[in-house]
Amino acid sequence: MRAILPGDLHAAARALMARPPAEWRPLADRLIAEAHMAHRIVKRLGRMHPGLGDGSLMSRAMLCPLRHEAHPSDRLFLAALTLTLGRLLRWYDRMDG
Repeated sequence: MRAILPGDLHAAARALMARPPAEWRPLADRLIAEAHMAHRIVKRLGRMHPGLGDGSLMSRAMLCPLRHEAHPSDRLFLAALTLTLGRLLRWYDRMDG
């Protein structure tokens, strides 16, 4: 997966917010895994995968329905952002271990 930037986190949180909270964890895991897969494809083939994006978490998240822009202090946004960060940390731990 490409390096995570603030926009990646924001887009992923907006994708989660468009779904019921019970679906957030599996969706976050899928977005992360598919962004990583897309990055590997881009590196190998030199072009973006049409269904998975360019290897960034943002491009993968933007393929999902997104909730409208949220204010940074919106509790739902903060919860989605927190979950996204947690799942990313878990994914990085698995990749390193």
